[in-house]
Amino acid sequence: MKDEENVINWRWILLISFGAMVVILAPLFIVWFFLALPFPYNIVMITGVFVFLRVLSSYLRFRSRGAKKN
Repeated sequence: MKDEENVINWRWILLISFGAMVVILAPLFIVWFFLALPFPYNIVMITGVFVFLRVLSSYLRFRSRGAKKN
C-alpha cells in the first residue's frame, strides 16, 4: 500500500513540474519567435496577436452577458 502511494505522489510531482515548465517556457518561446522575425513581420505579428486577444475578450464578455433574443 505504501509503494502505491509513493507512485501516485511521484506522478503528481512530475505532472506539476512538467506543467510548470510548459507554462513558463511556452510564452518565452513565443516571444523569442516573434522577436526573431525580420523587422516588419514581428511588429505585424505582435499587433495581430493583441488585436485577436482584444476581439476574443470582447466576444467572450458579450456572450457572458447573455444576448437577448428579440
